[in-house]
Amino acid sequence: MKCAKCGAEVAEGAHFCLTCGNDLFAQAQAEAQPVREEPAAKQPEPEAAPKAAPEAAPVQQAPQYAPYPPYQAPVVQQIVQEKEIRTVDDLPKKFRPIKMWGYFGIELLFAIPVVGFIFMLVWAFGGTRNINKRNFARSKFCYLIIGLVLTVIALIIMLLTGVTVPQIIESIK
Repeated sequence: MKCAKCGAEVAEGAHFCLTCGNDLFAQAQAEAQPVREEPAAKQPEPEAAPKAAPEAAPVQQAPQYAPYPPYQAPVVQQIVQEKEIRTVDDLPKKFRPIKMWGYFGIELLFAIPVVGFIFMLVWAFGGTRNINKRNFARSKFCYLIIGLVLTVIALIIMLLTGVTVPQIIESIK
């Protein structure tokens, strides 16, 4: 099937041309309807003194935009629709949630000074296939970055004001 406006090849059944955005559905309906010929309308009789018609402003066409692609359901929803998943064990390992003891173990692993930081980076940047583990590692990494930024801001304020940590502790007592 070809677009009547730009002549580009279009998939059969498409509603819009992907090249120019032409409405192919309206085009198909127009082609399907028989053309009716209407009788010629009567010409009005000219008046004695014709009035000068004001010039009409040129009509600007609205720009044609490419249509939005069709909606695709998220991957998990597609898997759930394709397979009848009734329990957590029916989910692929990639989408299985982490249980409470799993979070506890991951927290302990991240608490180990160097090894935990390495695991956090590897899992946060795609080193695990489980999406939940990856997202948890990313959130812990974000907390780490936020903590570091707040610490640097506090140190800068302390340096600018001349306050030291022992002075702060002494003022609290």
